Amino acid sequence: MPTQNLLDDMRRAPTPAIAIHIPLRGLGFVLLGLVGVVLVALASWSVDDPSFSYATAKQAANWLGFPGAVIADSAFQLFGVAILAVLVPPALWGWHLTRRRVPTRLGYRALAWLGASLLATGVLSFVAIPPSWPLPTGLGGLIGQGFSGLAALVAGAEPQAITAVLFAIILAAPALALFWIALGLRAIPAAAPKPAAGQRTAASEARTDKPEREPNPIVAIAIGALVHLGFSLRTAFKRARASARQRREEAETWRDGAVEPGLDGRPAAREDGRREPMLVAERRGFSAGQA
Repeated sequence: MPTQNLLDDMRRAPTPAIAIHIPLRGLGFVLLGLVGVVLVALASWSVDDPSFSYATAKQAANWLGFPGAVIADSAFQLFGVAILAVLVPPALWGWHLTRRRVPTRLGYRALAWLGASLLATGVLSFVAIPPSWPLPTGLGGLIGQGFSGLAALVAGAEPQAITAVLFAIILAAPALALFWIALGLRAIPAAAPKPAAGQRTAASEARTDKPEREPNPIVAIAIGALVHLGFSLRTAFKRARASARQRREEAETWRDGAVEPGLDGRPAAREDGRREPMLVAERRGFSAGQA
């Protein structure tokens, strides 16, 4: 039947390029455009520009005007300097899409990108704030302050220089591993049209002959880094509890051994009969004859 032949020809025909290539490239250009807009706003950021957190009658000096000032201020307030690292994976994804190459497991990489961005703010929160930094938050922004508060809760006090370096190293290992996963350096071309039933191309036969690839070791590295982070936090928490318990026992011992003064102003006697020494000041008056 001619109708059946026409349907077969339509199924075997390759998908038009406008249905696949243009959406992928368009999405890539949109992603690169958004990253470019944010970079321009960050490059012309000024702490004196009006934004949601700072009201002023001054005209915005940002190159993108008031919207650019809001974008830059919000980015630095939340992520601090880590916003520059946050923009790297989306820019690389957009570059792959413009070349009609789709990063593998994009959803999985998006989750890794989110975790790496949060950990990057935590790493920068333990870096000493330079005098030129104009914001009250640290280099890790408001999100990084959450990591600083968690470290203070674990250590029992504000992290000192050595402790801050230790916490930064602990967070840097999983952050780098997750960033490597999020970059999506391994990309595959856009899906090609499927061959008709009963037909096999040379490329498909070559794929069937290839052995299966081994799992990516980066995943094992990321899991190991997260496990190491968990053990380190547990050890730090135990040490903080032991230190707090020791300080509490020392305070109770001092309070029990202290001697309260008696009603006559003299120190009360201890159980062994001894009294605490006290200072006695004598008053001497001068009469008119002595003067």
